[in-house]
Amino acid sequence: MFASSISVSRSRWRRGLLLVLLAAALVQSLLLPLQGLWLALFLLIWFAFAWIWWQSWQQAEPSHTLLLGDMGEVRWLPADRPSGVLLAKSLVLPWAIWLCWRTAPDKKAPAGRLQQYWLLADQCSDADFRALARAIRQCRWQQAPVN
Repeated sequence: MFASSISVSRSRWRRGLLLVLLAAALVQSLLLPLQGLWLALFLLIWFAFAWIWWQSWQQAEPSHTLLLGDMGEVRWLPADRPSGVLLAKSLVLPWAIWLCWRTAPDKKAPAGRLQQYWLLADQCSDADFRALARAIRQCRWQQAPVN
């Protein structure tokens, strides 16, 4: 049974951060004395990343729903990300949450695969963000080693 569902939308911060990184790389290239082939190679790579950024800006990314269970189960709808069990090493920051979960064991990975996802604060409502942070803290409390 799933205790809560969190609606996850597209982040504006993620796109803005990529734009800042592209601008910083361009400024760095103007400050460094790149010449000839190195300058051409740098500009080619920079324009490739700029194109990727522009394409990601133009594409509409569908919203996802993150379902959290009572015992730390994680499931994504639509199921484009694997489901599993929330791990205590997930990280809660004021502006983001780093979700770590382990999938069910299979033939290729007997212990299950480690999955990760950065969820920025602007991708969900404040109440959903706090609910996810509480679920991670509860998971840490439940998975804490006994001395």
